[in-house]
Amino acid sequence: MSYAKLGTMNNRILIALILVLVAGNTLSAQSKEDDIRKLLVMTGSADLGIQMMDYILASYTELLPEIPLEFFEEIRQVVSAESLIDIIVPIYDRHFTHEEIKDVIAFYNTPTGQKFIFSMPSITSESMAAGEVWGAELGRKIYHKLVDDGYVDS
Repeated sequence: MSYAKLGTMNNRILIALILVLVAGNTLSAQSKEDDIRKLLVMTGSADLGIQMMDYILASYTELLPEIPLEFFEEIRQVVSAESLIDIIVPIYDRHFTHEEIKDVIAFYNTPTGQKFIFSMPSITSESMAAGEVWGAELGRKIYHKLVDDGYVDS
């Protein structure tokens, strides 16, 4: 076999190996992304985001009663859980390895994990309400301190 033929064969083998490595990395990345999406769907993360948005929109309807409800309903129709997932996937990808994502999925498939998923909407709702009360109390304390220190008139 001539040196030229050997060189050409080595180049072909090298190119084939590179293609296999690139394809393997692409499949691995797709698999990780798929698992992140699976995790976000199974935990209801996107639904919790939508729940928070609904809570915020409800607050706006109270703060801005002159704005017709249809305006807020139109906004609600434009937002989807899938668009939120698309934004969140790269964040999970940066912070977790594929193995860690698989471990978290395994946890959420346990009875405790299922209870956690089931409880999160209520916990989120209650936490937001508690945060609202906390924020209002903090606002009152700050206002009274501003009055007491002479920065504002009562």
